[in-house]
Amino acid sequence: MNLRKFFSGGFLVALGSLLPGTGAPARISDSGFRPQLLNLMISHQGMSQNPYYLVTTTSRGVFFKVTSVSPENIMEICSSLRQDMSDLRFNALGDTVADCESARVVKVESREPVAVIEDLIARTGARAWDGFRKRRTRPMVADSGDRYVLFMNFSDGSRVEVSGYNARPEGFLDLLSGVRRIVERELAGAGSR
Repeated sequence: MNLRKFFSGGFLVALGSLLPGTGAPARISDSGFRPQLLNLMISHQGMSQNPYYLVTTTSRGVFFKVTSVSPENIMEICSSLRQDMSDLRFNALGDTVADCESARVVKVESREPVAVIEDLIARTGARAWDGFRKRRTRPMVADSGDRYVLFMNFSDGSRVEVSGYNARPEGFLDLLSGVRRIVERELAGAGSR
């Protein structure tokens, strides 16, 4: 499944400079308008099954999610379990937990944690990573390697897509660590459903 289609799907609504569901105005940086983060999925997969961290904006608000199932695979997995696909909608990116995934999700009540993630994106330079696709082999190593994935889209329609195998942009682990801390803090503080 193509994640770019998920992120550009019609379920995303950005009206003017408002973040859907919050009524919060867009933030202004020193360089002028700074588009708001609408969706983010970041993960590092290696020898162990690490979670996928998601930030998703829907017409109902902003949601943080931690899931064990790759958004690339969830529709296929759930389909193979013969679940009603109309009920799933874009749950891998969003505000629900499917029967076929182990996940926690919480609606973010304040724009503040998203703003912190946006600041982290700016500090790491992650918007400039779009198009990063590198694959490095490790001779004489029997493991399957490390996979680094990042997808983001913003209120101005711009997107960032990163995919690395045994390779990642400089600052990727800093972004992942920061997103993990923020999402886990929100999940612990608000109680997940």
